[in-house]
Amino acid sequence: MVDKFLGTWKLISSENFDFEYFVLHCAGVGFTTRQVGNHIKPSLIINMDDQGMIFVKSQSTFKTMEMKFKLNDTFEETTVGNTV
Repeated sequence: MVDKFLGTWKLISSENFDFEYFVLHCAGVGFTTRQVGNHIKPSLIINMDDQGMIFVKSQSTFKTMEMKFKLNDTFEETTVGNTV
Protein backbone atom coordinates (compact mmCIF):
# COMPACT_ATOMS: atom_id res chain seq x y z
CA MET A 1 0.00 0.00 0.00
CA VAL A 2 2.85 2.42 0.80
CA ASP A 3 4.15 1.94 -2.74
CA LYS A 4 1.30 4.07 -4.09
CA PHE A 5 2.64 7.07 -2.14
CA LEU A 6 6.33 6.73 -2.95
CA GLY A 7 7.79 9.48 -5.12
CA THR A 8 7.80 13.26 -5.25
CA TRP A 9 4.62 15.27 -4.72
CA LYS A 10 4.42 19.00 -5.50
CA LEU A 11 1.92 21.31 -3.80
CA ILE A 12 0.02 23.19 -6.49
CA SER A 13 -2.43 25.21 -4.41
CA SER A 14 -3.77 25.66 -0.87
CA GLU A 15 -7.42 26.16 -0.01
CA ASN A 16 -8.76 27.42 3.33
CA PHE A 17 -5.25 28.28 4.48
CA ASP A 18 -6.71 31.09 6.62
CA PHE A 19 -7.95 28.46 9.09
CA GLU A 20 -4.63 26.61 8.98
CA TYR A 21 -2.88 29.95 9.52
CA PHE A 22 -4.93 30.43 12.70
CA VAL A 23 -4.09 26.91 13.91
CA LEU A 24 -0.38 27.56 13.31
CA HIS A 25 -0.65 30.77 15.37
CA CYS A 26 -2.30 28.86 18.22
CA ALA A 27 0.43 26.21 18.00
CA GLY A 28 3.06 28.88 18.61
CA VAL A 29 4.43 29.19 15.09
CA GLY A 30 5.98 32.64 14.69
CA PHE A 31 4.59 35.41 12.47
CA THR A 32 7.40 35.28 9.88
CA THR A 33 7.17 31.50 9.52
CA ARG A 34 3.38 31.71 9.07
CA GLN A 35 3.75 34.43 6.41
CA VAL A 36 6.33 32.44 4.46
CA GLY A 37 4.26 29.27 4.84
CA ASN A 38 1.33 31.03 3.24
CA HIS A 39 3.31 31.54 0.02
CA ILE A 40 5.62 28.57 -0.47
CA LYS A 41 4.74 25.44 -2.36
CA PRO A 42 6.91 22.62 -0.98
CA SER A 43 7.65 19.26 -2.51
CA LEU A 44 7.00 16.14 -0.46
CA ILE A 45 9.42 13.29 -1.17
CA ILE A 46 8.48 9.85 0.16
CA ASN A 47 10.87 6.87 0.01
CA MET A 48 11.12 3.47 1.68
CA ASP A 49 14.20 1.28 2.25
CA ASP A 50 14.48 -2.52 2.19
CA GLN A 51 13.81 -2.81 5.94
CA GLY A 52 10.48 -0.96 5.69
CA MET A 53 11.77 2.37 7.06
CA ILE A 54 9.81 5.24 5.48
CA PHE A 55 11.53 8.56 4.81
CA VAL A 56 9.47 11.71 4.29
CA LYS A 57 11.10 14.99 3.28
CA SER A 58 9.25 18.29 2.89
CA GLN A 59 11.47 20.52 0.78
CA SER A 60 11.07 24.20 -0.11
CA THR A 61 13.20 27.27 -0.65
CA PHE A 62 12.39 28.30 2.94
CA LYS A 63 12.95 25.11 4.92
CA THR A 64 13.55 21.40 4.55
CA MET A 65 12.16 19.00 7.14
CA GLU A 66 12.74 15.26 7.31
CA MET A 67 11.31 12.42 9.33
CA LYS A 68 11.62 8.65 9.28
CA PHE A 69 9.48 5.94 10.78
CA LYS A 70 8.22 2.40 10.42
CA LEU A 71 4.51 1.76 10.02
CA ASN A 72 2.82 0.70 13.27
CA ASP A 73 5.80 1.92 15.34
CA THR A 74 5.54 4.94 17.64
CA PHE A 75 7.84 7.84 16.73
CA GLU A 76 8.32 11.49 17.64
CA GLU A 77 8.05 14.25 15.08
CA THR A 78 9.22 17.83 15.54
CA THR A 79 6.66 20.16 13.95
CA VAL A 80 7.29 23.40 12.11
CA GLY A 81 6.65 25.15 15.44
CA ASN A 82 9.52 23.12 16.97
CA THR A 83 7.21 21.11 19.22
CA VAL A 84 7.37 17.33 19.60
